Amino acid sequence: MERDDAAVAERLSRAIDPAILAKIEHELGRWEKAAKDEALADGSPPSRQTAYFLLAGLAAQGRVIEGLSEPEQRLFDVENRGGVRAKLMSVFAHVRVALVDQEIQDKSGSYVRQRAVLYVQRDGKWVRGGTGAITAPGISDP
Repeated sequence: MERDDAAVAERLSRAIDPAILAKIEHELGRWEKAAKDEALADGSPPSRQTAYFLLAGLAAQGRVIEGLSEPEQRLFDVENRGGVRAKLMSVFAHVRVALVDQEIQDKSGSYVRQRAVLYVQRDGKWVRGGTGAITAPGISDP
């Protein structure tokens, strides 16, 4: 399904419905709490994987933010360095999703730890709204 660039641009310029954002953050918080009591499945608790897929799907609705300054890269933890590939997606006017892939090699082999982190701007400051993670084999392509 191809996205209409005009429709994407319009959404990026407006705020997300506060009720929808509250529901997303509520579920991310609930899954984060549940993850503490869950056994690992493919390297991450199932609740953390669920959060990743929600956030990756949200990120897919946005656009990559190009040309971030070094302070912005640090703020959103999207610095590309030493086995880490990352990008920041603008989804709504005050909503961003960071997609971060970290390539790991250890005695068990090579794999990629993929994280998705929700950021919401409140009172002029960006705050984390939740995170998700999966582990995948092979080489990353964020």
